[in-house]
Amino acid sequence: MQTGVKVGECMRRRLPILDDRASVFEAAALMKEHNIDSLLVAKGDEKPYGIVTKSDIVFKAIAGDSIRGIDNIKTIASRPLITISPDSDIEEAAKVMSKKNITRLVVSDKKTIFGVIDVKDLIRISPSLYDLIAERV
Repeated sequence: MQTGVKVGECMRRRLPILDDRASVFEAAALMKEHNIDSLLVAKGDEKPYGIVTKSDIVFKAIAGDSIRGIDNIKTIASRPLITISPDSDIEEAAKVMSKKNITRLVVSDKKTIFGVIDVKDLIRISPSLYDLIAERV
């Protein structure tokens, strides 16, 4: 059931990139400042390789078993990035999220990162995708 809506039409375009040496506190502060749920993670000026979410901070850093060993976000970043093309239909995005049991995808064409799309974006655009997503997420 193609919706006719492309991922690139409903993604959020701005997603800050944080150096992987940054602290968990710095990541949380940046999320609060920008009112966002996730940040891309990169080593210096290199291409981002991971993502840190609010859930990562809560479950891996704060409530995790190894909180004493977590100095920076590199430790809790989810990797590799799971991406989708901006030309993909949002139904495909919902299928990937459901299959991978994740709530957001990085929108990329293999060379360039354009933004991020999450479950809330999909449901806002096409409420009928809720059942597909809810199966696993």
